[in-house]
Amino acid sequence: MQIKRKSMKIVLVLFVLVLTPLVLGRPQNQVIFNQNTILEADRESGNLSVAERVKGWLSNYSEYLRSLIRKPSDSYEFDDPTSVLKYVISRAPLFALVQPSEDYYYFTIPTSTGSISGNLRLVDIARGKLSLGYFDRKDASKFNSLNLSSSDGIATTMISSRLALVSFSGTHILFSLSSDSLDNEPKLAPDLRKQFVARVRDESGIKFLMMFNPERKFFYYLADPESNKYEEYKAITDDVIVGGKSKFIFYRVRNGQYLLLTGVLEQNVKLNTFFDGPFDQVPPHIPLRDMLYSSYPYLKLSGTDPYGNFCIAKGVRSAITSYYNYSETDQMVSIVERCLKETISEANLWECLAYDEKRDFHRQSRAFTSDGTLLSGESATCPEI
Repeated sequence: MQIKRKSMKIVLVLFVLVLTPLVLGRPQNQVIFNQNTILEADRESGNLSVAERVKGWLSNYSEYLRSLIRKPSDSYEFDDPTSVLKYVISRAPLFALVQPSEDYYYFTIPTSTGSISGNLRLVDIARGKLSLGYFDRKDASKFNSLNLSSSDGIATTMISSRLALVSFSGTHILFSLSSDSLDNEPKLAPDLRKQFVARVRDESGIKFLMMFNPERKFFYYLADPESNKYEEYKAITDDVIVGGKSKFIFYRVRNGQYLLLTGVLEQNVKLNTFFDGPFDQVPPHIPLRDMLYSSYPYLKLSGTDPYGNFCIAKGVRSAITSYYNYSETDQMVSIVERCLKETISEANLWECLAYDEKRDFHRQSRAFTSDGTLLSGESATCPEI
């Protein structure tokens, strides 16, 4: 009888532990984590697999457990990055999901006058390095950063290639790193399958395919055709549409089978919002140098490492911004009309619609021929940075 009562108590306790967070939801938090925004968008759009639903539930549940067992850091000072880091990680879920494909974990701290936006950079976590960066939303000139390694008291353990246990100042977090790089090649037409480079998960939650045309030497982004849409689109013309939330402008190609990213709202780029375009979410360990030198010949002078990081500017990566920044939708309609008039083939049209001015930077230098060939010497390179 006693064994039965004990068993019932254990079952009851487990039931309460599981049911409570489902009933109460996530605990109120003084830090807003972008992972929850993306999870909610995924649920609403039906983009979660069973495995992803389980991971999302575990993360939300771990946030509830954290509120029970961990006393968060009381305060922070903007000019003291270490205090900001402690404040953020003491409020993060015990099991945190890093969805954007460049492995940045985004957060927002509401303040009395606005908010602070920032991220934890986990690109080099396998090498025992973690970086923090943040800025004042009202005045982006106010920013701070912090780079940590084992000598600074941070401990990292790679449980697997995509699970990293990070410990700092008595706080332990298990990060699930992004899984949207080269896994599961997308279902594309045979000619496009050859141009596929990587899956890109934007910090907005929207999924893209980064593509490269080796003959015309240009990058472009397609909305992932296997992903349900995250927002409602408004038609500007028969083939030009704009996202209701993101304000991304797409051009329907191949009878609407694919959506080619053509424009990003300039204001979002200036304000560095989550809708500033997918350029900053290219997976960090994709071999890109040959493609970059082909598309952006100017890079041959200063050089990059195999993954596109500048040799002479530590921590800065070449941006693949193969789309236009626009302020009014009429601008994009004019660009599309011009491209339709000036091009004679599908590849030419797509190249025009995905134009990046950096492709022509080499024309301003006497070191190159017009086609991007160096007049003397070899292309600069460096090992992984």
